[in-house]
Amino acid sequence: MSAFVVDKRHIDALLTAALELSGPEARMRYLAPGEPEDTDYERGEPWGRTAVANARARVRYLTHENLTQVGRMLLFENMRSVGHRYDESFGLPEYEYECGKILTPVQVLKALRCFEYQSCEHPGWHGSEGKAFCDALRDVAIRELPGYDEAEWEVTG
Repeated sequence: MSAFVVDKRHIDALLTAALELSGPEARMRYLAPGEPEDTDYERGEPWGRTAVANARARVRYLTHENLTQVGRMLLFENMRSVGHRYDESFGLPEYEYECGKILTPVQVLKALRCFEYQSCEHPGWHGSEGKAFCDALRDVAIRELPGYDEAEWEVTG
């Protein structure tokens, strides 16, 4: 598997899509890496004792104020992957968000696949904030696909 550092415009477009698809009120959110949620459930309880506090501590929202920070995090994950794959070292990424190309939901999904393909080579990818961001953006994009709202939630027959 080969890997490369994606163009800055690729990250700009992903961040712009996250803002656009989330709408003005519904900020996209995801959970940063952390300790696994409490799995010590009591019968009839929906979550473990510490699950709500854990989620509140780990939740991240994409806002206009943190676009550059989130973009740097994404670029760092990508560079970390390429560095691991080719045994290279990179410094901390320089990145400044600029409004990116507007993508359709299908284009978002394809751009995410590209980014993840380039960023998954290092051992920490699956527990990373970058992966959590990608998973959240994928969920937002899927909900925007034509026919999604009208499709059956449960298939019964």
